Amino acid sequence: MAALAMTFLPVISVIAGDVSLASSANPSTAGQRVTFTFTFPLTCADGATVTFTLDGRGYGPDTYSNPTGIRVYATLSRTFTTTGNHLVRAAYTAGVAPDPTCGDSRSLTQRVKPQPSPIAPRPSPVAPSPAHSVTTKPTSSASPATASPTAGGPASGARVSLGANRVVPSAVKVGLAVLALTVAVVLTLPWLRRRGPG
Repeated sequence: MAALAMTFLPVISVIAGDVSLASSANPSTAGQRVTFTFTFPLTCADGATVTFTLDGRGYGPDTYSNPTGIRVYATLSRTFTTTGNHLVRAAYTAGVAPDPTCGDSRSLTQRVKPQPSPIAPRPSPVAPSPAHSVTTKPTSSASPATASPTAGGPASGARVSLGANRVVPSAVKVGLAVLALTVAVVLTLPWLRRRGPG
């Protein structure tokens, strides 16, 4: 329990019920420090006693302040290590002040969430190993000069000339030679007959 050591003159009257309790972070995360601010009228401050209660355990205020000259602010800072809902209550009791409105309290539920799980870094894309890389080479075209015979092509011994774009089998050459020989014989026979035996 802590009592105010200052004496305030009741110059300004504050309406009854002008009392509040606020949290600096609600919800908060486990391990986060939270400050509770309890506000009550200045006219009730003379000799008043302020008590904070967290989950049934009482605490005295960490600080008192009167920045406006009208209201008194009492604060309490605590770090919650357990998650879930925590009941926070703040109250003040009147001292020597005759104001019948003095003596009030406020409460709130402080929600504490677990700390977020760390996000695992995404793996970087792995470049393919040179041993497994695939390189496509252009297919070389056939030479325009000659082509080897394949299955289904000309018979064995035939010659293919792509430049002349024609096929001359060996059998045709033999036939032409026989024909030429025959013609030569036919043309020579009359001459031999005219000459006769010598």
